[in-house]
Amino acid sequence: DFWRHQAEGLAVFVSDDVFEKYTVPVSFEPFNYLSSEFYILPLLPLFNDTGLFYLLTLRKDEVKFYEGNKYGLTEIDMKDAIPSRLEDVAGYDHEQKQQQNRAQWGSNRPGSFHGHGESEAKDKNELLLFFREIDRGIMSMLHDFQEPPLLLCCLDYYYPVYREANTHKNLYPGFISTNPVGLDLRQLHGKAWEIMGPHFAQELKGKKEKYLIAIERGKSSSNMREIIPAALEGKIGTLFIEKDTDIYGVYDPSNGGISIQEDRNSANVSLMNLAAKKVFEQGGRVYILEKHEMPDGSSEMNALFRYQINNGE
Repeated sequence: DFWRHQAEGLAVFVSDDVFEKYTVPVSFEPFNYLSSEFYILPLLPLFNDTGLFYLLTLRKDEVKFYEGNKYGLTEIDMKDAIPSRLEDVAGYDHEQKQQQNRAQWGSNRPGSFHGHGESEAKDKNELLLFFREIDRGIMSMLHDFQEPPLLLCCLDYYYPVYREANTHKNLYPGFISTNPVGLDLRQLHGKAWEIMGPHFAQELKGKKEKYLIAIERGKSSSNMREIIPAALEGKIGTLFIEKDTDIYGVYDPSNGGISIQEDRNSANVSLMNLAAKKVFEQGGRVYILEKHEMPDGSSEMNALFRYQINNGE
């Protein structure tokens, strides 16, 4: 039964008092690591280079909220935080109110609100109230964690109304222009990643450009002996690591000395894993890239130190 319910990858962490297993949607070569620390390098793409985003699907009779990345979507239960239907906010007489408003405004008067045909017209004020309640619920959960972009899936005329109600600082300027009814999770993710994939690719491109600019200012490095101490001191904002490579050795924190060794043995550790783990723990980004994708392909590790370029990291 266990082996019938696996995904692309399986990670197992074992120690005297720990046994943790994770089925993950990312594949990697079979690998064993015996040491005094856990090896997390193959799992970092799940967190750092796959693009974390939020997805909100809007219908008048159903609202759903998801966390997504390159590999899929996970629905977040928001039943106690947001209204699920327009009627929950506007009341069961909202259709009557809409008919009254349409009669007062007229079909061509500025300020009237149209959907796909007059029979689908919605009262903007009621929608705005509905969307403000949804925004309030989402923000009560996210608080200050608003770096991942928020993407909408909705009918065309919903988007500008939700944008008016929105207080999330990173609402994505585009949206999935469709009624989400009838879309299964795989189809919904496919449509979302068509939009968010290029967005995150552009983000990585920007990081690489900053790395090259930073070389001239002494704010980036491809030197392992500089990168390891800087990672441990929290000085690295972005770390690039060449895929399917590793460097073993011993780091002495008392003097910052590094002994790089050719082979893995019981006395040394993965210096790449050490650096990546520290950057990740301290809120930095770690990208696992093919050799030709590295900013500086002459080294297996490139680091962009924390500093400001044009108000960016």
